[in-house]
Amino acid sequence: MSTEKEKESIDLYQARLADTEYLVRRSMMKGYQLFSILTPPIYTGFSLFRRGRGHLTVNRLLRATWLGGVAGRCRRTT
Repeated sequence: MSTEKEKESIDLYQARLADTEYLVRRSMMKGYQLFSILTPPIYTGFSLFRRGRGHLTVNRLLRATWLGGVAGRCRRTT
């Protein structure tokens, strides 16, 4: 009788781990997508306002997009 309860408990634990892993992976991807979309316009506005047109380059814009995506991936959503 106790072995059945132990097996059921282990199955529930493994199911919870799988669900948690899926939710964490999904929230990381959503954060990456959100920050990758938001970062370029914010960075462009910041660069134009603070530094002028001469400091805005494609390389810096792409770097900001990449860094924004990384920041979104590290952000935890609930």
